[in-house]
Amino acid sequence: MLNSDKIRTEEGISGRVLTICENNLDIKTLLHLLQLKDYDAYIHSLRVATLMDEIFTADDAVIKGALLHDIGKLELPLGLTNSPMRLSAKLKDVVKAHTLLGAEILKYYPDVIQECALYHHDKTNDTDYIKQLRACDIYDAVTHPRPYREKCFTSEEAIGELKKQQVSEDIISAFKMYLPKDRVAL
Repeated sequence: MLNSDKIRTEEGISGRVLTICENNLDIKTLLHLLQLKDYDAYIHSLRVATLMDEIFTADDAVIKGALLHDIGKLELPLGLTNSPMRLSAKLKDVVKAHTLLGAEILKYYPDVIQECALYHHDKTNDTDYIKQLRACDIYDAVTHPRPYREKCFTSEEAIGELKKQQVSEDIISAFKMYLPKDRVAL
């Protein structure tokens, strides 16, 4: 499943995230299923977990939750999340349900992992790791290609999007410290 050297080089995935994947058969299996169904969601999950690791030095349970935050997409109709077409309100609701579907898939996992799937889009959740995960999810989503969007955001534009999405200043400051200084106006 994981070609660790290729993924580490091409996608910048941290060694710690890859080690957690390789050492947890159930997580490795779920990620493999996601990789087969939706490669973009799989790579996105690895990148989000890496951001959680490198910016917030999250513990292993939170890294596992970050890896599986979009696992509910396994239950969505094939091609829906990567459709180049603008989705109707009804189809957007179907996609939003991936959080509930993910929590159901992860119901026998520790709460922190299940909560990452359930709440990663929730603006009102005040748990630190959920707020951090939400920011990492947004940042990665806007800075990488999507079939339904013409261009990726620059790091500076992504910081602006985090502000627009009401991400707290302390989390935005952590992103600014992490990102290369020449890419974000401080």
